[in-house]
Amino acid sequence: ISIASAEEVNDVIITSDIVDIKGQNDQVIFTNNLSVDSGVVLINATKAIYDNKTKVIEITGEPSFLRSLKEENEFNGSALKIIFYDNNKVHLIGNAKMKYENMTISSNKIIFSPNSGFIESKE
Repeated sequence: ISIASAEEVNDVIITSDIVDIKGQNDQVIFTNNLSVDSGVVLINATKAIYDNKTKVIEITGEPSFLRSLKEENEFNGSALKIIFYDNNKVHLIGNAKMKYENMTISSNKIIFSPNSGFIESKE
């Protein structure tokens, strides 16, 4: 995989048209045609910043979208900002919406586990 188009982060594949490395590889900024694929969830957005120290990906867009990649665990959602920690913890912040099975949630902040389907809403 070429750093100019994608970077693997703990089994997460980030692709975009533009990649900019800041500092001594402390942050990698991805912009244009962005997708984040964790094998469980696919996120499409405008921009992502991967922090190599915290191993967290901060994703922004107007809005950013996520959806399930697993048939047995279907969900989709959107927010102005998505913070991806891992397949067990994702935060949707700002005009957050989440649809999981037959439930739809709208809130300022939603904490979601793509693996288990656990949803918590916070204002």
